[in-house]
Amino acid sequence: MATGPDTTTSTNSGTFDGLDATIQLTTPTWTDDTLPVDVSITASGLSPDINIALVVDTSGSTRGNSGSDVDGDGTNDTFLEAQQIAAKALFQSFIDAGYEPAAVQITLIEYNTDGSTLGTFTLDDQTGFDTAVDGLVAGGLTNYESGLDEVLDTWSADSSIDDGDTNSIVFLSDGFRNRGDNASDEVTQLENDYNATVTAIGVGVNSSLTDLNVVDNTGGAERVDDLADLVDIITSPP
Repeated sequence: MATGPDTTTSTNSGTFDGLDATIQLTTPTWTDDTLPVDVSITASGLSPDINIALVVDTSGSTRGNSGSDVDGDGTNDTFLEAQQIAAKALFQSFIDAGYEPAAVQITLIEYNTDGSTLGTFTLDDQTGFDTAVDGLVAGGLTNYESGLDEVLDTWSADSSIDDGDTNSIVFLSDGFRNRGDNASDEVTQLENDYNATVTAIGVGVNSSLTDLNVVDNTGGAERVDDLADLVDIITSPP
């Protein structure tokens, strides 16, 4: 075997549980031995379980024109169609980020006069999620309380969710609340019980942010009118 002082370094990068990881290995250039390498990566404390409640407004007013062509197909979308596009983009973003499927669960909730949980999906059930999203139908009044109360009921029934997880609510609407109060009590309870963030979004240029600003606890609701904006705001995993 030849000997010498020089070394060579090899690096390899990838994504592990949504985190960028780089492995670097330095070996002597003069060795011709085969070196077995066993690498174990632990993300404990860095990547807690991620629980997303995606809360979609299916009130009758979401049949209306959002004023925006959210998906860029040349035709303005209804408020409901815009939310459906956003929902699917959100789900896809977590897949693209490389998260372990079981580490992320997305609960789909619709609200109008009342709230309803349509299912909780891990990342390996995209087909089931898309089917549930495609089945949303507009009707009823716009009651913000019902949507956030449904989040509280669903999360409290799931013993695996606690305030040590990454808990986020994405609250979509046309912004025209006409039933119930402003849901500030529910937002406070979500903060206290789950350390949750609530991101409120008005979809389309015709949406209103007045009531949505009360729901949002991230610095203020935002209005979006195309898919790129939606991706920037809601599809970047925490």
